[in-house]
Amino acid sequence: MNHLIVYAHRIPKVLIGDYGYFCTALRVKGHDVRIRDLYKLQIQSGFNKSEMERIQKGPHLKDLKASTATSNGEYHYLYLSDWWAGAPAILKGYLERS
Repeated sequence: MNHLIVYAHRIPKVLIGDYGYFCTALRVKGHDVRIRDLYKLQIQSGFNKSEMERIQKGPHLKDLKASTATSNGEYHYLYLSDWWAGAPAILKGYLERS
């Protein structure tokens, strides 16, 4: 089975950041685990001018291929900080681009 972990927390050494044991347990059972650390990937929370122009023109094949970034997992896990009952902007930017 494929598992996708999306990590959206600025501080890597926090309690929720210790997903190593979880990943190891899944891998021992033969599961494929992929981790996307949004801060390491330097995902931008907002759209720049060229992205906005491309969105206004409509989806392209390149955009549709990029949307598979979140679809390559059968199970999805979101590790994020809960600030004022809302998702961090970096996670929103990632999901809007996916």
